[in-house]
Amino acid sequence: MSNSEHKPASGAKEVLERYQSGQRALQHSRCWRAKLPGACLEGADLSHSDFLYAELSGANLRGAKLEQAQLEGADLTGANLSQANLQGALASGNFSNARLGRARLGGAVLRHAVLKNTDLTEAHLHGADLSEAVLTDVRLYGALYDTQTRWPKGFDPMTLGAIDASGDGPVQHSAPGPDHRSQDDFERLAMAEPLAEMSAQDQEALAQGDLVMPLWHQTQNARGTVKRRQVGALALGTSRLAHIDGNGTPVRAVLWSARFGTQLTAWPNQDGQIEVGVQLSVRRQDNVQRLRFKTTLPPQNVHHSVQIVQAHAGHLPAEDFARVWPWIVFHAGLHGQELRGLLRPPSQAELDSTQ
Repeated sequence: MSNSEHKPASGAKEVLERYQSGQRALQHSRCWRAKLPGACLEGADLSHSDFLYAELSGANLRGAKLEQAQLEGADLTGANLSQANLQGALASGNFSNARLGRARLGGAVLRHAVLKNTDLTEAHLHGADLSEAVLTDVRLYGALYDTQTRWPKGFDPMTLGAIDASGDGPVQHSAPGPDHRSQDDFERLAMAEPLAEMSAQDQEALAQGDLVMPLWHQTQNARGTVKRRQVGALALGTSRLAHIDGNGTPVRAVLWSARFGTQLTAWPNQDGQIEVGVQLSVRRQDNVQRLRFKTTLPPQNVHHSVQIVQAHAGHLPAEDFARVWPWIVFHAGLHGQELRGLLRPPSQAELDSTQ
């Protein structure tokens, strides 16, 4: 490495020359008011660099390392910062129309940032300060935040599909968009698509009340013997899905008319099947209520995008999951969360083959 490569780059010209020569270690670069519109710095390490009031509109910073960088007053309109790392950066610049999908912004100071039509899909926002940021038409679906993340007063990230990752266990996934449907509208809709997918016997049972399906705790010894004990049940109704205890008392419930989030996890078991965890989450004031269960599906019935994480919950037999899942998919869709194609309930032929 030459002596010049040990020194921080100074100015737009030197940064670009070093990058174009193949150098990616550009930490502590001094680019105050630098003119870098449309520049390609993909994958560069620009941590601790000074980009105060720099012109970076349309720049390609995909996967760049910008930890502790100073971006105050910088113009990043239309820039591509997807998968970039801006942890701890001072980043109150103009990010209008910028792409920050999957960017790491933990602890970043975006207090006065302009984020108009900015894509923050699946970005990491743990501890980020957006307290006075302009968040107009921002896309936050799947973005992770926690209790240390600061938002503008009155701003609710959950309505845009952001994920509250501050609790224990799987994160809450909220569906975007406000709801203006009345309870009557939901009850009318609830009798449409998911009900039509049920057997005549199940339809008749629902007409009389909840369809109750046991949840089990299962263990398997070295000989392959499965033992199970009941740990409550799911009660499926046309207005809700409830987890009830052994006395038939609802422990927690998700109303179909209330906006809820759905989080899916999956992991392979020793029999070559996939254990799937389902969590429905509802925020009520400052509390998040979570309804959890799991089931077992063939590998081909689980989409590869489902997160590989083992969850712990009562086990719902596959035939009962086939009853419940269409209701979850349908009502999540009414609230703006698309779940179709992520899981496929077992067909009758698949159920018969496992018996």
